[in-house]
Amino acid sequence: MKLSIVIICWNDLKVIENCLSSIFSGTTKTEFEVIVTDNGSTDGSIERVRANFPLVRLIENGANLGFSKANNVGIRSFVHSSVELTRQSFIDFGLKVPPVV
Repeated sequence: MKLSIVIICWNDLKVIENCLSSIFSGTTKTEFEVIVTDNGSTDGSIERVRANFPLVRLIENGANLGFSKANNVGIRSFVHSSVELTRQSFIDFGLKVPPVV
């Protein structure tokens, strides 16, 4: 496995399907896995993931563990045994991307 993508979900029904669709349609040149760790969603998002994305490894935490703990749960479930995490391993959510006109 070359790439592991961990997504934290908590009542994200409005965005999770588009997020996963874009990953599966746009990631074609590398071997990858997608792990969704759910923090106790009650909006049907997990049922949607289970029904529409059978390749996603779904981890149901049963409660809202918060971002950091849920992320750690996902990282511990990687298929490959050797994990190297650096500052560049994570998305910078402070990044501002200009709109495409």
